[in-house]
Amino acid sequence: TLEVLNKEDNTNMETMKYTIRDSVLTIQKLFGQSQCDENAIGTYKFIITNDHMLLNVISDSCDDRKNVIGKMELSKVK
Repeated sequence: TLEVLNKEDNTNMETMKYTIRDSVLTIQKLFGQSQCDENAIGTYKFIITNDHMLLNVISDSCDDRKNVIGKMELSKVK
């Protein structure tokens, strides 16, 4: 599973299932705060450099999710 947490209070905002293949992350909501339907699938190309991962949307039928993570850079938490 993939959990999206609120950095300020560590609460769960969304839990999704995911698969990774050929630098493509595919995600589907299990439960959470977004307006995404549980059947909405999102696919994102990712590039990892050092401790950073850049996500770019390939396709996502959920606009809420696509608008938030459609072009996002994440840092590894140590």
